[in-house]
Amino acid sequence: MKKFEYFESQEGGMDHFTVTTSLDLIRLYGWMNDDCETSDLLLLRWMDSTDVGEMYEHRLGTMVRIKDR
Repeated sequence: MKKFEYFESQEGGMDHFTVTTSLDLIRLYGWMNDDCETSDLLLLRWMDSTDVGEMYEHRLGTMVRIKDR
């Protein structure tokens, strides 16, 4: 199972949470709404093919692939 950390940009700072499946991303504001579906699908595609240590700049923050347990 792949493991990621998502660093969500927020007004006045940022929050982070662990992601192990695409369902964990539902907590992001506006996830998969009609205006942003393409951007969000690109993140999911990246999650399928990334290696440990790589990062992805997403519209709501940054995701980093971390070492699996």
